[in-house]
Amino acid sequence: MSFVVTSSPVVEPISLSEAKAHLKVEVSADDTLINALVQAAREASEEYLNLRLITQTVEQRIDAFPTYITNYQIFLDAQPVQSVSSIIYKNEAGDEVTLSTDQYDLDKFSVSHSVYAKSSVTWPIAIDEKNAVKLTYVAGFGDTSARVPALIKQAMLLMLTHWYENRSDTVRKMPTQSQWCLDKFRKSHF
Repeated sequence: MSFVVTSSPVVEPISLSEAKAHLKVEVSADDTLINALVQAAREASEEYLNLRLITQTVEQRIDAFPTYITNYQIFLDAQPVQSVSSIIYKNEAGDEVTLSTDQYDLDKFSVSHSVYAKSSVTWPIAIDEKNAVKLTYVAGFGDTSARVPALIKQAMLLMLTHWYENRSDTVRKMPTQSQWCLDKFRKSHF
């Protein structure tokens, strides 16, 4: 993963009440545990899927802008991308420059979302140093759990049930049914 989450989701794909209903838990004694398991199920699902489920802001760094030879686009690692907040780079003098939004577009229709320079624009030249270009963008299916596909939420509920009922380590990384559900949405690394 070549990005960091700078603003985490404010909600989870599964609420505490949904999780408790699925687990058939009627008391509040395990609420903290259940909330932690829901978050863990989201994080495990995001890692496995190579997708972000709920809206979150991420920062991705690259060493330089692409050239014509490299297809002139920057692939965004946190998918699906909702919007690009900023592209900031260090110019050859070492000053940070924010690229104007009229210089690039977001491609959300290809399998791998990317940013590309508009047809009349050439990417600028960044200083020759590690992580000279910083892209900040918003990723995830949406702000609410209603935007997360039902099959992904079902997989999370299966993981949640497994972890709640089996509080010790197991050989498998995740239950088979949840993996089958998640495989329908899994993205390869780019």
